[in-house]
Amino acid sequence: MSGDSVLMIGISEAIEAIRNPKDVKDALRMAMKAMKSFWLSIDDDIRLKAAIAGTMEFYGKESKEWEQLSIEVKNMAKMNAYLSALSNGLQVEIPDFGDFEPIGIARLWAEL
Repeated sequence: MSGDSVLMIGISEAIEAIRNPKDVKDALRMAMKAMKSFWLSIDDDIRLKAAIAGTMEFYGKESKEWEQLSIEVKNMAKMNAYLSALSNGLQVEIPDFGDFEPIGIARLWAEL
């Protein structure tokens, strides 16, 4: 099965795992917990992406939770690019992450 198909199935399962969350962190934990035992993939990258995307889809594109998750994912990508550049010997400036309250996606994933 292709990676895209596995990811789409994971997203569907992550959405289904979210039940009456008290906040976005709670919803993300539920989705992550489901993805930690997702048997179609042993790739943690696919599992994490499915949990995040499933949580975003659960709330919908017009929600503040979607926006909050989207900002954090973009900032994680900025940090990854920054660290990659540094490790390859490039001189780069620390990226601007803006003013936002992080959810702590990486920490939540590591805690499960």
